[in-house]
Amino acid sequence: MDRPIAAVLLIIGVVMGVVAGRSWATARRAWGDYTVTKASVPKFRKTAWGLMRAAFTKGGIVVLICLAAMGYAAVGNH
Repeated sequence: MDRPIAAVLLIIGVVMGVVAGRSWATARRAWGDYTVTKASVPKFRKTAWGLMRAAFTKGGIVVLICLAAMGYAAVGNH
């Protein structure tokens, strides 16, 4: 009677060990991904601000050209 109980307990222990091991591996992978992403954020932030600055500069130039064209059209060639 002791052998079936021991076998069942052994199987339960192995199953719990496999589940715990897979959980540990998943957590380690997630932590690694987190640290890599956290390290790359400043580089991406700097790139994003540079791209935004370029877009606003080009947009400002377009607005100035439009204002100059409106002024030229308003004054006219009399």
